[in-house]
Amino acid sequence: MPVPATSEIFTEAGVKFRQIDIDTELVTPTGAAIIAELSNEFKVMPAMSVEKIGWGAGYKDIDIPNVLKVYLGEMESKDNTVCVMETNIDDSSGEILGFTSEKLFEQGALDVFFTPIFMKKNRPAYRLTVVCKKDDMEKLQNIIFRETTTIGIRYRFEERKVLERKETEIDTKYGKLKVKEVVKIV
Repeated sequence: MPVPATSEIFTEAGVKFRQIDIDTELVTPTGAAIIAELSNEFKVMPAMSVEKIGWGAGYKDIDIPNVLKVYLGEMESKDNTVCVMETNIDDSSGEILGFTSEKLFEQGALDVFFTPIFMKKNRPAYRLTVVCKKDDMEKLQNIIFRETTTIGIRYRFEERKVLERKETEIDTKYGKLKVKEVVKIV
């Protein structure tokens, strides 16, 4: 069982950890603090091009190998899976739809757009499409249900390709303007 300080550090950082049947401390509070500070996500090691491997051996004699292995490398591919949510909305004003769009972007939507459609009995309506990361899906669904007249949302997961880009500023006759510049075209 981790000591209280280690458990608290891991809990605050969102580290996934579990107890194993070894009767000694395997992670010190200092080690936990280093992991929590240097890592931005905690999951199975992704595919990567390994540049260096570091090994460390503990001094305690335990039932399993008392070694730590750390990899340094570049991930081969980023997870470019996105969630595409869609819903048909009628009986809603443009002001409500615009407000909803702003809220969705503020809460992490990657893209939000409306498509004019006709529903049964030729009622004019809009299809709302929201592209987001899977982790943001529930939060954005709640906004759609709260702010619109919809009673259901469809979703699917898709892969996407994104060009590498960086944000810069350019000078214009109207002042500075933030732009995105493509770094490398494949």
